[in-house]
Amino acid sequence: MTKRFLSIFTFVLLVLNSFAQESTLVINTEFPVTFDSWSVSFLIEKTDLKAGDKFVFTGEAIEVADWEWGAQLLPKNNGDWSDLGSALMFEDGKATFIVTEEYAEIINNNGGLRVQGMACVVNAVEFIAAQDEPVESDEENLAIVFNNYPWNYTHGSFGSVNITYNNQWGEFAIVRNVSTAEYKGVRIEFVGDASTVVDGNYVQFKVVAGEVEQYFGINPASNATNLNFNATIMDVGNVDVVNLQGQAAGPFIQIVKAYLVTVDDELVPIEALDGGGWGYNATLPSNNITFTGQWGAVLVSDSHGKDITYQNGAGEQVYKYVIEIDEENAPANTFFVELNDGSNGFSWFNYESGTTRCEFTVDDNTCGTSDAEGAFIPKNLAKIYIKANSAEGYPFNLSIKRIYRVPVIESKPGDVNGDGEVDVNDIVCVADYILGQEVPVFIFENADLDGSGDINVTDISKIVDIILGY
Repeated sequence: MTKRFLSIFTFVLLVLNSFAQESTLVINTEFPVTFDSWSVSFLIEKTDLKAGDKFVFTGEAIEVADWEWGAQLLPKNNGDWSDLGSALMFEDGKATFIVTEEYAEIINNNGGLRVQGMACVVNAVEFIAAQDEPVESDEENLAIVFNNYPWNYTHGSFGSVNITYNNQWGEFAIVRNVSTAEYKGVRIEFVGDASTVVDGNYVQFKVVAGEVEQYFGINPASNATNLNFNATIMDVGNVDVVNLQGQAAGPFIQIVKAYLVTVDDELVPIEALDGGGWGYNATLPSNNITFTGQWGAVLVSDSHGKDITYQNGAGEQVYKYVIEIDEENAPANTFFVELNDGSNGFSWFNYESGTTRCEFTVDDNTCGTSDAEGAFIPKNLAKIYIKANSAEGYPFNLSIKRIYRVPVIESKPGDVNGDGEVDVNDIVCVADYILGQEVPVFIFENADLDGSGDINVTDISKIVDIILGY
């Protein structure tokens, strides 16, 4: 047992030490260094360089005979400076050498860098590693839908709003009861995307004044970012409602700002869009929901307001859903997440008052219900609702900071960084985690191999066991 422990301990030390050595910058000199002849030099022994790494030299040029340009950089074990083609030219007290892919290969294969001078003083050398490519997150941000059929809830201020039309001629109300004696138009600033135009159909203003209707098109292909309706032809003295209408199912538009335009061409901000109408889903920039009664319900959607659904047995991607709630405004009442087939709920995830984080998984096990005999009946559709369930205690707020989902990946003990393999990189990942270093990807359940709820050296030894085949 002791022998095996020592072998594991030695293995871990060797691995961690090798990584530590690779990342060390060794310079065989004391600063400052005055380069006043060609014979002066010092070495930078670093052999794990990559493209984009930088060496920043602090110092200044001095005049030595006819030389005024500073120093040269050469491969440590190769005297041909032309391989790097670089000289230190000081400007404002600094000279920077940026490593290319070609230079990295030469330097790494030749033991590092030789700084050989002629006419400068170097006070310090700083190494700046290239920023790693950002780790692409597999988190998909979701949203809360509101539409023309609210049920026992209200929402906070609109700000910008994303609208997706799920019916042809669906209408979203911008504002009502506009006096044409005071205002001559409505202006919106918007963002569209490729789905804004569907088969040549797009979003338009529909202005209703009594029996009179006027239409003003918004075609993103024209690169327009705003549109005013002209109400001067409407002498009825009042516009009943200004709607945004989708000419087909599918167009998406994001309203950034909305204004009333006065007869003197002044812009008066519309603080909260009306939101009445039909045939649309819209998402809020802030998911501050106020439930006003029992069974109040809001629908979870993608960021464009399109329904998120799951079909049992269809082989769809399984996701873990996460709802993060503002800790300072924790809900004062109970609530739950319901899977619903569009008519009836069939699976529920219940949460107590004060909850600030909810996690649940939608898969073939939850996408279904049981009959009277207890037999499981799969469902071919699951929509996701957040609902209030208490019979009293209204209104209460559910202030959602963030809602997102991540694919469920099959657990593999020891695969801490999620690359599908168990190797020395996972040991380094755990060591960094223990030391408090930032770790881009860290799968806790794959690291906590002793089941203690903490990550420690015991977990490292168990990863070593997996690598060594114990």
